[in-house]
Order: sequence, then structure tokens, then C-alpha cells
Amino acid sequence: MKKILALSALLFASFSSTATPEKTVNVTYVPTPFNLQLMVMRDQGLLDAEFAKHNAKVEWHKISSGVHQAKAMAAGSVDIASVMNTSSLLMAAREGNNIKVIANVARPAKVFALVGKAGGDGDVTDLKGKKIAGAKGTVVQQMLIAQLHNNDMHQRDVTFINMGTPKAFNALMAGSVDAALLTSSFIFKAQDAGAKVLATAQGHISPILVSVTTDKFAQENPALVEAYITAQKKALAFIADHQDQALDVGAKEHGVSKAQASDLLQWSALTANIEQQDMNALVADEQFLVENNLMRAGLDVSTLIAPTSATQHVAPSIESHI
Repeated sequence: MKKILALSALLFASFSSTATPEKTVNVTYVPTPFNLQLMVMRDQGLLDAEFAKHNAKVEWHKISSGVHQAKAMAAGSVDIASVMNTSSLLMAAREGNNIKVIANVARPAKVFALVGKAGGDGDVTDLKGKKIAGAKGTVVQQMLIAQLHNNDMHQRDVTFINMGTPKAFNALMAGSVDAALLTSSFIFKAQDAGAKVLATAQGHISPILVSVTTDKFAQENPALVEAYITAQKKALAFIADHQDQALDVGAKEHGVSKAQASDLLQWSALTANIEQQDMNALVADEQFLVENNLMRAGLDVSTLIAPTSATQHVAPSIESHI
């Protein structure tokens, strides 16, 4: 009996030593502007469950900036950037980062806004010669340029101060700038303090948010890419079936009321699949960035789409990995 037990222990030890070690997939956690499906993916352990089917585990990294996500992927410390705006995507790709879109996230035109300071009683045209704070090289700067253009103005007509959204919000509240480019819950907080929304992205640009990985990761780990997409779609289904519970998650994460979270969800236009309208918007974004000297010309945006189950709607010539 002792010999049998010893043999069993030896066989188990031998099997354990040759088993494939669990793979860690580094994924960014980007709850802003209001990516509720991502919040639900983490809160409900949906991505953990899908990765576990492929002997992998997720490690979350809270990096909101698209530029910083691109740098992290280039450095090899991030495998999947869960949410990246197309401005950051295009500029990073043009600078040589070999990154690919694997899925859609949202078409959130209403969650980006140009907000004037409290006590102001004007519109976009009244900002000529004034100070505006916002994140350079992102969708909000693109929105500002479009808003100015649509009011017969240019960015040179204002003083643009580069700062991230939280700092831009604080500058607006302190009265050190005349307007700020804000997103999601910061818009509500500014309005609660008496600030005025001068314009949103709607009617000026068609922003989309996408999930991105490196070409190397997409080529070497197609099953994990599909597992990520599956988890995202399950999160969307959870939001549809358990919206009250999902809104609790979003409201807590953003520090807003449940009613405000409901508004943000409606404004966000969450989705998963890349459609032809998104490709059209991507092409328009590339042209806009080039025309306004925010990036160099010469990028073929069609090369940025990886063949996945979420992108097959715009890439009939590309065979899916699945």
C-alpha cells in the first residue's frame, strides 16, 4: 500500500512539474468616461471566468490615458488596453506602435463636454481669447477644435492649457480657467457647482472607444482575445438583464447618484461590435488629426483592425480566429 501511495505521489509530482503554468494577462481598467461593461466585468469576475477556461488569469492595471496605455503596451507591461479613444489609437499607431483594435466599447458623444465656469452666461463664441483646460492629444481636444471650427474659430483663438480631466475640473472650480473639457461624472459635478455645459461632442465629432491589443498578442493568443470579447458581451447582457445592480456598481465607482449613473449609461451608447459607421468615423478622425497637425499623414486605418468575432462586420475579407 505504501508503495502504491509513493508511486501516486511521484506521478502527481511529475504531472505538476510538466503542467503549463497559468498565464497572466495584463489588462487596463478604465472606468471613465462611463464604461459600465468593464466595471461589471471586474465586479462580477466575468473576465476571470473566461480566462480561467484557457489557464489564464487577469491582472488589472488602472491606466486611463490612451497615450499611457499605448506606452505600456509598447513596453510589454500591458497586453490589452480595455478602453482607448481613437485619437490616442491613431496617433500611437502613426508613431510606430503596432497595435490592433479587437472590439468596440462605446459611441459616447454625450459624455464629452466643453464646460464654462460658474457664473458664465455665454456660448462657445464667447471663449475667444479665454483659457480652456483639457487633455492634449485626446478626443476632448479633437472635440474642442471641432466645436471652435463650427463656430468660425480656431484653436489659436483660445489659450489651450494641457491637463488631465481631474486637474482641468479643479482648475475650472478654482476659476483659474474659463472653460474645461470634461467627461462623465465631472460634468455633473461641475453643473452641481453652477458651471454650464456649452457643448458636447454630439454634432461635432463621432467619438468611439475601442479595445486594443498588440499585433503580437493578437497573433499569439487568439483564444484569449476571444475570451476577452466574450466577457465583454456577457457584461453587456448582465447590464441589460440586471440594470439596477449594474448601475449600483457604476454609481459607486464614479461617486454619483444612481439617477446620474443611469443618465451616463444612456449617454455612453455601449456596444461591442465594430460596424461600418465606426470605420467611417475612424477614417474621419484620421483626416481631422492630420488636417489640424495633430498627427502625420500616411496611416492606413484599415490595417488597425484585428480579425476577431467583434470586427468581422467590417472585415469580410479577413477570416476570424475562431
